[in-house]
Amino acid sequence: AMAPVGSAAASAGRCAQCGASNALAVCSGCRNVRYCGPECQRRAWKGGHKQECAGNAAQAQQQPSAQAKRAPEEEVPLRCPPSLLRGKLPRLESLDSSAAQELLCEGQAFVAPMEGMLGTRLLKWDFQYLHKHLPGGTKYGVMLDEGSGKIVMSHSARNGERQVDMTRSTSQDDRIPRNSDAGLFNTSDQTRMTFSEFLEAVERYKVSGGRGKLPYFGLHLLWRFKEQDNGFLGEIDEAMAEDLWSVNFGLIKEWQDMNVLPLVQRFYLFAGVSRTLYHCHYDLQPNLHVQLTGRKRFILFPPEDWPHLYPFPVHHDLDRRSMVDLDSPNTDDHPNWKGAHGHVVELGPGDALYIPPFWWHHVQSVTPETTSMAMWFFEHYPLSRNLKYGIGSRADGIELMRDVEEMIGNCFPSAPGEEDCTKARPVKASHVRNYMRWLKPRLGLRADPVDQELLGQLTKPPEEVEELAIRVIIEANGGSGMTEGRAREQLKAFLDGRF
Repeated sequence: AMAPVGSAAASAGRCAQCGASNALAVCSGCRNVRYCGPECQRRAWKGGHKQECAGNAAQAQQQPSAQAKRAPEEEVPLRCPPSLLRGKLPRLESLDSSAAQELLCEGQAFVAPMEGMLGTRLLKWDFQYLHKHLPGGTKYGVMLDEGSGKIVMSHSARNGERQVDMTRSTSQDDRIPRNSDAGLFNTSDQTRMTFSEFLEAVERYKVSGGRGKLPYFGLHLLWRFKEQDNGFLGEIDEAMAEDLWSVNFGLIKEWQDMNVLPLVQRFYLFAGVSRTLYHCHYDLQPNLHVQLTGRKRFILFPPEDWPHLYPFPVHHDLDRRSMVDLDSPNTDDHPNWKGAHGHVVELGPGDALYIPPFWWHHVQSVTPETTSMAMWFFEHYPLSRNLKYGIGSRADGIELMRDVEEMIGNCFPSAPGEEDCTKARPVKASHVRNYMRWLKPRLGLRADPVDQELLGQLTKPPEEVEELAIRVIIEANGGSGMTEGRAREQLKAFLDGRF
């Protein structure tokens, strides 16, 4: 029988389904109940919590509960199955050290104090400081989600195709579809706000008990579009610019000259509130993420965990995002999720986390206010332009998966406007998805309906495209050392659970 579902169980830290203590998973809809794991959460949902969840949210909109006023240091529940947390990241004494250089070259994530690179001036960049120094009339990018507390960033949102106007009410007719085409997540919208408007949105979110529109602020501080560019400075005042110039660019240049890190591409500022969750994803560029104020909890998974995290297809609008909902993983759709190897680390002011390319990260804000800065680098060494930066063999599988999918996409006619892999590619996505459905039963996977008209748009016979995919896999694994049978098994693994 289902245990009583409600805030009493949640406040006691008990599972609302089985009554077990120390329940860490929290319902992302109403946040009134906890569970000891995804199986209990799923059973409770089917047993009646779906209706209660909707009722709790509606009641909270009308009359915010006592939970709306959270204690400043309230513990933020872990939004990931605890069973996945299997290791710790190396924590070094200094960024400016031979140990850090070795890990950078190996493509290994680690944590170190940022003082040797960034000094201490940026540590004063809290909400109050930003409010004082960001130009009052300038609007910046703000990501939004509604109700789940989860930011799921898509290519279309990043490139301004999911902009919403917060100054007017949105009718049902012109509302942007929020679900991914797989129906797995509510993908996030973006809007433009001054920092004052962002603070007002934060206050509305707090008053609603965390059930209104969740705002997550972002600002390009420094950036260059191409490696040849001198760079551009974001819309900040002179005091903030002077803070930025205190960064030890000499050390960054030294790393570049030694081929320890590539050329810096951009500095990006994040500002968010407690319980913000940035959904599990990986980047193609090296990222040095530095915590300025407040605290963030990072859960990292190594590149080889892609079979357990089920990345969206390469041409999908949610490319580089995991299909797995770590709030409540669905074992029927993603049976291998339990094999992921998570590494949890909590960053405080002055900490720097190095996130190599293809390392998955699932990020929670755990204090009422938090600011941090990401330093992204180009993907290539400046002196060895054909060599990708410090990735190592751990990323071979996911890199090969991307190469195979891009190759199949190139076997269809070009789609105008879809040349850039950092933008939404809906035509290519439908072509590749349909071809993969044709391919699945040939690899021993479940057959799905195939659109023969779409398949007929291939520039080569489908069997020839299949042979090309096998050849790409064999060559990537050293040529003659891999049999066709093993290559077909690897291709099958790429498709399983993703198409």
